[in-house]
Amino acid sequence: MRFSSLLAGFAALSVSSATPVPLSFLPFGNLPSQSSTGASIIANLDTLQGSILKLTTTLNGLDYTTGNTLSVANILKLPAVLLNTIGLNSASSSTLLDAKALTLALNSTDSTAIVNKLTNEIQPALKTVTDLLNKAKTSGVVASLAPLGQTDYLKLISTNLGGLGAALAPYIDTTSQSGLTGVTATLSNLLKATVNVYTS
Repeated sequence: MRFSSLLAGFAALSVSSATPVPLSFLPFGNLPSQSSTGASIIANLDTLQGSILKLTTTLNGLDYTTGNTLSVANILKLPAVLLNTIGLNSASSSTLLDAKALTLALNSTDSTAIVNKLTNEIQPALKTVTDLLNKAKTSGVVASLAPLGQTDYLKLISTNLGGLGAALAPYIDTTSQSGLTGVTATLSNLLKATVNVYTS
């Protein structure tokens, strides 16, 4: 009798576990729960830019002077470098996921705004931060972050932003296509070059 009771309980648990998830269920993590829009893409790009600027500020606070690269002041700032790199990875992942969730073509206004945002704000900000990341690596300031995954996070960021052009291209207005192709290729090349610095 006890075995049959146990079996019945297990069956009830299995049935309840297979119950359809209600529509009000909120997904865990950064996966979009509905189709993206031009406004949501721009909002994610704003977040991405903010993450780039945070990492830039942290890297600007390091002392790259010969003989000071392993100073106590620099060592105390290294956790912030790693934390802000992780933040940039999260922002780049959310941006890519949002772009992949597009289902309808973007109008010319949104398309222009997205390409302008990438060209006039994201690209120069990314150029600055990748230059600083390269400097931090070649000077030896961030050497101790290698075992903690700094390079792996940079690879993920490179992959995320490298996929942005392909995700957006089917939905961007035709008048903005060439601009999108050019700027996303530049973003990808900047990150690939930085990953090469960290892996060579």
